[in-house]
Amino acid sequence: MKSGLGELTLGSEMRDALLFMLLTGARVGELFGSAKDGYPALRWSSVDLRHDKVTFPDTKNRLDHELPLPVQLKALLLDRKKRAGTEFVFSDASGRLPSDLRPALRRLEEITGIGITAHDLRRTFASVASKLDISTYKVKRLTNHISGNDVTADYVDVEFDDLREAMQRIENHMLRTV
Repeated sequence: MKSGLGELTLGSEMRDALLFMLLTGARVGELFGSAKDGYPALRWSSVDLRHDKVTFPDTKNRLDHELPLPVQLKALLLDRKKRAGTEFVFSDASGRLPSDLRPALRRLEEITGIGITAHDLRRTFASVASKLDISTYKVKRLTNHISGNDVTADYVDVEFDDLREAMQRIENHMLRTV
């Protein structure tokens, strides 16, 4: 879809996507898909509200990425479920997905005077995690970064349940600050 009037009707989808990205550190392509990188938009089939987790399939590093859902983020998704289409999490009721978050980012800049990018939300997520003294290994796992040449990372085992408390602390901090 081309940007313009049609995008304005997808305002709540963009708002929810921006908040989701801020509270998870997810990449924009993990929410809306990326034809260039070859991965799909986030589907409801990848969201497990019973077990409070979301799985991003076949991400940028070609691995599935699973995250626990903190309390308010789960509430956001429960609300989205009532308003979204049946296939994609961030679609409107008819199944349309925003093609671009720039209209929402421009609107934020108009309101606040601060220009941000979608990737700034990911950086903010990682910075808040660091500020809260969440270990580097947990931050890497939360942001789906591969360890690279970090030999020590091969010795540190960060389990999925270890991430639950970290995600809740990040959400509590961000929503308290906002």
